[in-house]
Amino acid sequence: RELGFSATVFIPSDFSGKINRWDHGRFGFHFHHMDKQQLREWIGAGGEVGCHGATHRHLKLVGNLERYREIVDSRKRLEDLAGSQVRWFAPPFGGYGRKGLELVGQAGYTGVATIRKKKSVMPPPGVLVVPRSPVYLGDGRSALMAKLERKSPLHRIEAVRLALIHGCSWGTVAVQAVERSFS
Repeated sequence: RELGFSATVFIPSDFSGKINRWDHGRFGFHFHHMDKQQLREWIGAGGEVGCHGATHRHLKLVGNLERYREIVDSRKRLEDLAGSQVRWFAPPFGGYGRKGLELVGQAGYTGVATIRKKKSVMPPPGVLVVPRSPVYLGDGRSALMAKLERKSPLHRIEAVRLALIHGCSWGTVAVQAVERSFS
């Protein structure tokens, strides 16, 4: 509000009010996700809530039934928690494919907000794919402005920082793939 715009926070529905487990203990990251009350306060302040799956698993590492749970069921759960419509889906790790986009459309989302738009994967009619720029808990005003101001000299530095964060997230994806192979 203070800066004159709103934002969408993307929540993995199974982690509302909890600490992220997908990185917890592996890379030292400990993020506490908004609980029901905080989600409703966020919406009341003009923010929007979007879905980031149920368990923050890469959609290409799950079967059809799990993909349905990650995209469709998680939206319903998040809407119950937030008390508001959830219009956007942000695939964990930016990973999505045609099957995922079809489920996004069937679930009634407006579209997908992603850090990596794939030109090779066309969305079905009625599903938008838009870019998103992640903002992290420790980001201050200068980091936010660098993300928004493409002409800023800091924009390139911020883009490199985000690429490093995203690159490191592939370590989590690899761990998830190994864990899945043993389950």
